[in-house]
Parts: sequence; structure tokens; C-alpha cells
Amino acid sequence: MSAVVQLAKLWICGHRFWPCFKEEAIELLVASLFLHYKPYLHPPRSAFSGFTRFLNLLANWEWQFFPLIVNLNNEMSEVDVSECVKEFTSQNQNNPRRPPMYIITPDDRGSITSPNSNMKKGVKWRPYWTTKSQPSVAALTRVTDLAKATLALLDNLCSEQANAGSQVDGEVWQALFRSDIDQSDHDIILRLNALAEMPETVSNIGDDDDYSVKKSKISSSVSTRFYKNLAKEAGETILVGVEPLTNYGEAIRAHFGDLMELYYDPVNGQDIGLNFKHRVRDPVKFRIAVSSYSLPYHRNGSSKLGNDSESEPEGENDKITFSHVVPNVDEIVADLATMGKGLLKSISVNIP
Repeated sequence: MSAVVQLAKLWICGHRFWPCFKEEAIELLVASLFLHYKPYLHPPRSAFSGFTRFLNLLANWEWQFFPLIVNLNNEMSEVDVSECVKEFTSQNQNNPRRPPMYIITPDDRGSITSPNSNMKKGVKWRPYWTTKSQPSVAALTRVTDLAKATLALLDNLCSEQANAGSQVDGEVWQALFRSDIDQSDHDIILRLNALAEMPETVSNIGDDDDYSVKKSKISSSVSTRFYKNLAKEAGETILVGVEPLTNYGEAIRAHFGDLMELYYDPVNGQDIGLNFKHRVRDPVKFRIAVSSYSLPYHRNGSSKLGNDSESEPEGENDKITFSHVVPNVDEIVADLATMGKGLLKSISVNIP
């Protein structure tokens, strides 16, 4: 099963969906293929078979209508499974914040007690490894579409190899696990310098071959720690634990997680895609969480206060409403550049 998990994570990473999922959720998806393998006759017997079933699960499971129950160690009884389905149905009708990907395990059982008694009143099942935002509806939709496209490509490659009677070029197979970033898919794209292209970011700080990332060259948003040089040959440098892209992505999530979704590959990626959770030009209700990067909304569709913000509006449609706001894109881009100082190569904005 471990080989299937590795392929699944490699596929998720290569297509920049890693920030959209908790790592354990991916492992549970793979575990379900081995625990509940019907309609197949047996569990996957190879990494390739398991990977194709993983793609089939993502492409065809109807998350809106069915929960995915992963009965680890067979700890859930038929009554427990029935309660899970009832709880899912109830949340599907009454809870708009239900996780789009609903995965339940035996550890997700929670007891509900009466407020006036210590006696157990009932049992509630709540997904722990999937949330409203991990993955979001938009991310889950994109993953589903990509899984279908990958299955189609995989079918074509297998057919081509069978008909040709020869091996297909390895680079073609690698296309299954990687995709180039497309400007049309993201509102903002951050392209980063590779550390290999930035020798000035690494400095020898002692005779014991320890290395660190210079704070003067890289923003404090990226954690600066000491790293041991494990290279055996002189002139080589191996830095353990240097993950500037991941650290930068986590910093962006901490600052802008209420406004935007992140897409990046922590293994081989050198870019980050950002998508606003709402259309940039559409006003949303004011919330404290996004107040630092918002502009008051003009009823005439403008988000700028104008040169004379104290002047009285001429008409009813020109009134400024502070109950609805739009993102302050210029301020967001400026802060992204500041946070990525020393790492960013370029910022592309694609907002019509």
C-alpha cells in the first residue's frame, strides 16, 4: 500500500493540489481502496493498479450524495455505519458548512452529552481529516476533472504502448504526474528563484560546516534555521530542511487564507498559484478577518474612494457602502512581494 500512497501523493503534489488536502486524507483515500475494494474481486495487487483505482475514486465518487467511510481495523459496526450515513444526510440538508469531501473513520466518533447531566445523550460523527476549506468545493472540482483527464491520458498511453509493441517515452509518462502552471487558471502567480540559483543565500558560518539562510537576503516569512552540511566531497553543499517554498506558502495561508486558495508543489515546484475565493469584482459582506486587505464598495461598481473622499456623492447609486467590500489587490500584491523578499522572481496578476 505504501507504493500506492507515494504515487498518489506524487500526483497531488505534481499538479499543485498539496495545500488543498491534509496529508492524512490522501492516505485514507488509498486505504479505502484496500479495505473496501468492491466491485473489484480483490484489493490492488500492484502500485499501478492501486494508482488507477485512486484516480477512479477521485473521478467518480459522488461526494455530494455519499460519505466515504473508511472502517479501519473493522472497528465500526453496521449500526455505526448507519449513524454516519444519517448524520451525513442531516448535515447535507441543514449545514452549508459541511466538508465537500466527507471522509469518516472510527476515530471520528464524538459523544454528545446533555447540558444538565453527565449521561451520554447521543453520538455524532464529524470528519477530522477533511474540512470546509481542505479541500474546498473549487479545489475538489478541479481535482475531480484532473483525475478524469489523467485516466483518459493513462488509457491512451497504455493503448499506444500495447499497439506499438514498444516502450513509450519516459517523459510522456512523467506528464501524468506534472503539469505546467497556466496563467488562465490562477488570479495571481508567484514565481520563485531556486536556491541552486541563489548561492548568496547560503553562507558558511563556521569551521564545522554548518550553513544557514541569510536573514538579510530572505524575508523573515521564511523560517531561518541552521542546517548541517552532509556533503562528503569538498565543494558540495547539502542543506537538510530548507523548504522556502513551503514556508512561504504557509506564511501566505496565515495572512491571506480567508481570501485566497493556494496551489503549489512542495517537492519540485518553483511557483505558487493563488485564486481568490470570490470573484474579485463581486462585493462580499465585511468581515474582520479580511478587513486589512479590503476596500469599501461603491454601489456604482467602483472600489475606489476617489480623489475627494470627503465630498458628498451626487446620486443614490454613487453611495459608498462599508457593509460590503472588495479585495484590495494592489495592497495584497505589495505585501506578497514584501513577504517573499529574496525568493520571488516575478509576480503575475491575471484579474480581468
